[in-house]
Amino acid sequence: MPYLSRLVLDLSCEQAFADLASAYSMHRTVMRAFPAPRDGNRVLYRLDRLPPAGAACLLVQSSQPADWSFLQSMPGYLMAPHEAGMPNPAQTFFAVELRRDEVLSFRLRANPTFRRGRKRLGYRRRGDQLRWLTRQGARWGFEPLAVSVSQEGRLLTRKSFSPRSDALCFVSVLFTGLLRVVCAERLRDAVESGLGSGKAFGLASCHWLVGSERATLLAEA
Repeated sequence: MPYLSRLVLDLSCEQAFADLASAYSMHRTVMRAFPAPRDGNRVLYRLDRLPPAGAACLLVQSSQPADWSFLQSMPGYLMAPHEAGMPNPAQTFFAVELRRDEVLSFRLRANPTFRRGRKRLGYRRRGDQLRWLTRQGARWGFEPLAVSVSQEGRLLTRKSFSPRSDALCFVSVLFTGLLRVVCAERLRDAVESGLGSGKAFGLASCHWLVGSERATLLAEA
């Protein structure tokens, strides 16, 4: 049963700004919420902008509850609840209950890719990206219906803070729209484990089903 956390970050905080500027830095901060052995704990996250101005919303999905108490040592990292207009941080758990032929709204930030030899390359054209999503649906038990594609550009990061570490480049695409459930079991696996590559860096993250009772607390964000 997955857990979903919502954190509203204050962009005036130097550390929050640094995390938003570096996918590796954000990954490291997110994983600090899971200090226990993480065997079998898939952690996915996604960043969204939201009002009020000067804030960003971090959604974190995990199979174990997160411990955000370490953020107390990072004053100003989270926006005060009265400024955010919501509890901050907030955490809930939800059962992924899906039914065949059910139509759901979804939001997915993904890294649509293909292999050429040993290299993994990103699809850059909208038509190729939509075909990638359709193939993912055939594999993971859903049919995309009406889909909007937002090009977010390239996501550049490194495997560590060392300038000598390997550079990583992802194509960030935000898919939003409607899907129809074809196989509830396979789609449940996709929701819980992520879809596509780049999971550690905020991509393939939170294959987030909206407009249901499963995540009402966070769907309002």
